[in-house]
Amino acid sequence: MNNYLITFLAFCCISTCYAQQYDFYPKNENDVSMSNFILANTILEETVTQVNERNGSYNYANLWNIGVAYQLLGKDAKVIKEILERSKKADPYYFSLTFVNPDNYYSKWKGTFSEKEYEQWHESALEIIRNNESIIINEELTDNNEERISHHYNKELIEVLTKIRHDDKLFRSSNNVDMYKQKALDEKNIEIIDSLYTLHKQYIGKSLVGNDLSSTMWAVIQHSNLAKMEEYLPVIENAINNGELNKTVIKLLVDRIHTIKFNTQIFGSQVGVPIANDSIVIEIRKKYGFNTSGNSKQNLKDWFKQKK
Repeated sequence: MNNYLITFLAFCCISTCYAQQYDFYPKNENDVSMSNFILANTILEETVTQVNERNGSYNYANLWNIGVAYQLLGKDAKVIKEILERSKKADPYYFSLTFVNPDNYYSKWKGTFSEKEYEQWHESALEIIRNNESIIINEELTDNNEERISHHYNKELIEVLTKIRHDDKLFRSSNNVDMYKQKALDEKNIEIIDSLYTLHKQYIGKSLVGNDLSSTMWAVIQHSNLAKMEEYLPVIENAINNGELNKTVIKLLVDRIHTIKFNTQIFGSQVGVPIANDSIVIEIRKKYGFNTSGNSKQNLKDWFKQKK
């Protein structure tokens, strides 16, 4: 395995001991842009957190995110392709949905793939989707849910959230992108989430549907309008504090809200959106329980100076 990936995997193994004291900063070895460095730094930091929470276990999304971060950092193309191959092997269907997403156009991967290679990967992903799309819901409701149901989770909620999760991606993560149709599904999904929250009076998280579906309610909120995002932000925060949801997602929600309201962000999850002033970043990171040495602009500028 290439030294880049070995280094990252080794870091993941030891980072738990230091996670509360330090953020993970990759080296600026290739003079990447500030925006790419910020985004890659955020992606790798969140991946470390997620992998540590699963005792070192990687899923397709973790490996995909490492590949994306390495692309942003200008790492070796061979290494990035090896990581993406591992992501594809871990979950061919969801890897393929991610790969053909319109956000993952060729120019994003230029330098890793030639145009011909990209077309081959893209066509392979489409073929996997075509072969699996008709049965994916049934698979999720049987194989993936048997373990959840056996652990006394709420079977009816599992079925509802599985369908919601599928619909949340239906026209934004396939070769048949149609944001008009997706918007209608998003509106329907948030109505269902509103009803479920009114009925259960709590976030629909790990205790009700298990870890795998615990972020589904958040995803629907993330894809809703500003009013709904702000309405549910305290609910998301409370769910995290109660162990119902991974802490990572609040960063994306906070960034989405700040992007819409102020055209700035706090954690660096929104591509192309500037980071807010240091005082605001520190205040909000502290509010949500993150250390304050994160993605502030001055910290990153200082880091660049140290590495050059």
